Amino acid sequence: MSIAGTDVTARVIVFRPGGTTGWHTHDGDVPGIVTGGYITRTLDDCSVYTAGPGDPMSGGGAAHVGTNTGETTAFLWSLYIDQAGDSPAIDAPAADCPEP
Repeated sequence: MSIAGTDVTARVIVFRPGGTTGWHTHDGDVPGIVTGGYITRTLDDCSVYTAGPGDPMSGGGAAHVGTNTGETTAFLWSLYIDQAGDSPAIDAPAADCPEP
């Protein structure tokens, strides 16, 4: 949906155990919430954040990767807020970080 030059896209991202988003970044804001399972987010500075059901997870700016390090399927509800026509996600090179 576009509103006054801003694209707003809602997505539910499903992560099977071991599933990953791949390294990427966002030009816009990406607020989200984990609604099931656990997702570990690694930033390009190698900092790590693990979120579970009800925990917030946001993207934007720094390159990052999201990985389901648990044994059950994980779900992330995200809202992409971008300038009209911008891609919600942009591929980025992987940072040289240890596996989560």
